[in-house]
Amino acid sequence: MSRKWDIVFEGEEPGTADDFTLTFIDLRDIMGDFLELKEKAMRILVDLIKSHDNYHAVGNIKEVIPPELEEIELQSIWALLGIDKDDLRFGFLFRISEEGSLLIGVWPKAYADAIKDNNRLLGGVIIAMLENPNNWKRVDAVLPLKETL
Repeated sequence: MSRKWDIVFEGEEPGTADDFTLTFIDLRDIMGDFLELKEKAMRILVDLIKSHDNYHAVGNIKEVIPPELEEIELQSIWALLGIDKDDLRFGFLFRISEEGSLLIGVWPKAYADAIKDNNRLLGGVIIAMLENPNNWKRVDAVLPLKETL
């Protein structure tokens, strides 16, 4: 059984009626460990948010339900969600630590399963988000509620 991170996002309206949850598969079950996002990648992402209309920073994470027996602060979590030109959806869950941003989960499960078969698919999508902004209908850096970049 794989470890999962359930992330509750605020819907269009305040309150719980239209909230939605995405289940990220723990990267340790896919790759054996968490991976660090390089600081250079973070700088590129911030620049893309400032310079492209299809890149956004939003405060929308409402709750984190970690794998069993793990404790985590809501403020240490952020997600990178993207929809490419073919309407394929990808999600990456990060935890801010002393070392920087650690990639701790991916979504959807089908993408996680594909990464197990070919781990180059993980970096390929993240690189595409950073290097090919015109290939994406929308990319969101999603922070806890009331947070902004």
